[in-house]
Amino acid sequence: MKKREKLMEDIWKTYHPKLQVYLKQLFPNTREIEDRVSEILLKVFDQIDRYDSKFALSTWIYRIARNSQIDEIRKITFKSVELLEDTISTDETPEDIFFKDLDQEEVKNIISKLTPEERELIYLYFYEELNYREINEITEVPIGTLKYRMSCSKQKIKSMMLRSGSYEK
Repeated sequence: MKKREKLMEDIWKTYHPKLQVYLKQLFPNTREIEDRVSEILLKVFDQIDRYDSKFALSTWIYRIARNSQIDEIRKITFKSVELLEDTISTDETPEDIFFKDLDQEEVKNIISKLTPEERELIYLYFYEELNYREINEITEVPIGTLKYRMSCSKQKIKSMMLRSGSYEK
C-alpha cells in the first residue's frame, strides 16, 4: 500500500467516528451526518497537500470540518443547536470527571443552556481534549479570548449546578 493511501486510511479510521460525534454534538439538526462526514473527509484528502506539519493534524481536520459545516449551515437554516443530543459512549470522559456525580440528563440540561460558542468550546476542550492553541487553530478565536470564554463557561455551569442543587460549594 502506498504511503498516501495508508495515510488516508489512517485518517479515515481515526477521524470518521470523531467527526460524526463532533457534528452531532455541535450541529444536531444536520441531516445525514454520515454523508457530511464523508464529504468532509474527501475535502481533507483533496487538500492533504496543503497540510502544514507544524500544526497538529487533528486541528487542521477539525478546522476543515468546522468551516465546511458552517458553509453548509449558511445554505440551510435551522432553529436550535443542542450539544448533547446523543449520548457519547465512552467509559469516562474528561467531562464525566468535571461533572462528577451528575447524571447524563442533568449534564445535557445544563450544557443545552449554554450558547453555541460555549458548547463548542466545552466540547473541544473536554471531549476532544484539545488545548487552547489547538482550539484557536480550529475556531480562529484568540487564545486569550478562549481562556476568558472557558472561565466564563465554567462559572456559568457552576452557577447552574448550584441552582439545581447538584453541586455544593
